Amino acid sequence: MHITKDIVDTAMLQRSTFSLESLNGILKGTVISGIPLAIKNGHLQVDVIKSFGSSQWQGMNVQVFFRLMDDQKNSTSYQFTSRILRLEPSNDSLLLTLPLPKLLASGQRRNFLRVNPSQDTLLALGFWLLPGDAPLPTSYKSLNEAHLSYRPERNHSSISLENISAGGLRLRLSEEDLKTQEEVDLGTQVLCLLMLKTDEHMPPLALWLMGTITNIKKQPSQQQEAQVGIHCTHWAQAMNNDVAISWFNTSKDRGVPPLFSWVIRHDLEQQAIVS
Repeated sequence: MHITKDIVDTAMLQRSTFSLESLNGILKGTVISGIPLAIKNGHLQVDVIKSFGSSQWQGMNVQVFFRLMDDQKNSTSYQFTSRILRLEPSNDSLLLTLPLPKLLASGQRRNFLRVNPSQDTLLALGFWLLPGDAPLPTSYKSLNEAHLSYRPERNHSSISLENISAGGLRLRLSEEDLKTQEEVDLGTQVLCLLMLKTDEHMPPLALWLMGTITNIKKQPSQQQEAQVGIHCTHWAQAMNNDVAISWFNTSKDRGVPPLFSWVIRHDLEQQAIVS
């Protein structure tokens, strides 16, 4: 555990992104992101873009996730639980006020936090190859059947999730699929539908992820398989009964905010199991 104020002071200097995940009410499981601005009388003020937040966040219990970079560009993730006491409009943003706990929990320390999900964590995965000039799909009805897909109830699947971070994912494909899907190459544009298990009292995390293939690595010890690394460029919530897909840009610093908090939570949970 770590003293909170010194770490949050550093986060403000680095302008770290704070991801706040709602723990209750109709927004349970929803994530918003903002920048910490100040600590006043034991309370933290976080600036959130107005289009991502609403008055419904007032009074919400939240899990807060963020990370810090050291001089070697390694990162350490932190989390704490708090409650949004006040929500004040400010120009094009919302100013959230929440109490700071005395201690923080820390997670994995590395260049960019990524985890190897446990087998029961992945609930569904769809994988589409798209032409390089294809626009972002605005409706799932415009999509053809996924080129490859995974569901746990199937006895066999030729695609699986190797690891995941807020900035991308690594998939394991059979070499046969690499040969039949001739478009699989460096720079290929891909679309993924990802569904991950969350807390047992919360709905699954379901996301559309658009990205490009950044590397393809064949395993020397497993000649029939290869790993495909994907860098995410855009993301969207995959909402139940919502045909439209509303896209957001990702960035090198923020990645995909819902994945950011999910990955940190999963990492901390795995550490707790090991210890």
